[in-house]
Amino acid sequence: MIIITVRPVAQDSPRDAGLGLVEGLYSLGLAQQMVWLTGLLTCGQCVEVFARLGQCQVRESSLWRQVQTEGARLVAAAQHEQTQVSPERLPLDAASADHSTVKGVGMDGGMVNIRREGWKEMKVGTVYDVVLRLEKDERSGEYVEMAHAQNTAYSAIWGG
Repeated sequence: MIIITVRPVAQDSPRDAGLGLVEGLYSLGLAQQMVWLTGLLTCGQCVEVFARLGQCQVRESSLWRQVQTEGARLVAAAQHEQTQVSPERLPLDAASADHSTVKGVGMDGGMVNIRREGWKEMKVGTVYDVVLRLEKDERSGEYVEMAHAQNTAYSAIWGG
């Protein structure tokens, strides 16, 4: 008679990390492809694509779970990024600036289709004074100083 002893494996197995596995059964690369494809097709269509092209079986519930996990991570990252650039974090002390008023800048751009010329890149920039005004904070119900743009000036260019 042979007795085989099986030890339970720790939940965070070093082999999982070595294989590049994330939570669950899928590698990081496959999990990313699952999320990307689900943004383009229905879950049912994604299952068919993975079966035909990827030669792997993926369930609709697994696709949904990956999208929920990645979506939560993206929301958390966006919220963290927003806290890093909020006006409350900016030093609004005019004495430490090289202008008498604190200035703000913004940039944006996009593609515009011009008749008989085709698509052109448009770039827009803005410069404005940052002023503090008392406003009611929705969370606390108290009045606090909030930053606002005033005396806004815009500039736009086409192409380079």
